[in-house]
Amino acid sequence: MDGTTATATDIKECSDLSSMIFVSDTEIDETVELAEKCKDEALGHSYLQSALIGLYRNQEEHVIEDLAVPDSEKSAESYFKAFSIRKSFVQGALTASDKGRKTYSYLFESVKRGSLYGSAYATYMGLFRDKKWAGNYAENLKPLGTGHLSAVNQLLNHLNRTCFYSTVFPSKNPPAPEPLVLEHYWQAPEFAQMLVLLRENDCEHVENFISTHAIEPKLISEFFVTEMSHAWELENVDELSIFKLREAANQYAESTLPEAVEDWVQRYKSFEPDSPLNWCDENHPDKLNLCYRFAFFDDFYCKSVLSVEGYVDQLTRSAEYNYCRSMDFAGMLESSNDDS
Repeated sequence: MDGTTATATDIKECSDLSSMIFVSDTEIDETVELAEKCKDEALGHSYLQSALIGLYRNQEEHVIEDLAVPDSEKSAESYFKAFSIRKSFVQGALTASDKGRKTYSYLFESVKRGSLYGSAYATYMGLFRDKKWAGNYAENLKPLGTGHLSAVNQLLNHLNRTCFYSTVFPSKNPPAPEPLVLEHYWQAPEFAQMLVLLRENDCEHVENFISTHAIEPKLISEFFVTEMSHAWELENVDELSIFKLREAANQYAESTLPEAVEDWVQRYKSFEPDSPLNWCDENHPDKLNLCYRFAFFDDFYCKSVLSVEGYVDQLTRSAEYNYCRSMDFAGMLESSNDDS
């Protein structure tokens, strides 16, 4: 012995990685270091993908290239992370080229293999680009909740942007979608966002629903940023809500929740006790007016880039998830300080 003490990583084998990841007391730096040594194995590869885009662990260019492909077991979530890595790090990865076709082939392969977050991403993209295939993967979205899926299905029934009660083109009306259900309004912010989008299309059934139940979905729709609303904005507006939110982050952090939002949140939590808002309650109870606003968007991002086959159910209780949410929240406050 030379008097030095071996670190835990020095004596770890790749087989140990499975018990080290996605637990509440994960030593992230140590775990990433082991994953780097085990990147030729499926688990090491998939975890290292998550470390790059979810834990913000930089990698050399040649390692990024290695991670821009799915793991050796071709797991659904690894396919989606390969798509995300190519989108973020590979120049020309989203262009109309061989590179672009390869990038999107990873997205749609993740969907075929049942990736929840790949399916959601593809559904939103297709929906707001008026693609006929947009509804092909909606059933994969069931784990996102009844209210969320109900909102997506309502929008899919109006894919041509003409309300089915239209008097202008009555012969082209698609079949009436399922009835709007009040409970769904309290189960997902996406449902309120759907109501606002269809209300703007002069959908009589939506206007009647809103009036009958004396709700104001615009307040909820504009308060929360979700992956679905973000996808709509990418196709329809110049300034994204997420950027406007970052600019005003300090202002929101120092103010209280609007009363209407607070009422919605209380009802929402009665339906969804295990929600993205819980992280805000536990970590930033004094800044809920900011944290709640992008909780759903941030939760979607962290889950989509951290998901590893076999570890999804324990993800939200892990140190990795907490770190991802913490970094994103801190980044939002920091960007607001830079703009002030």
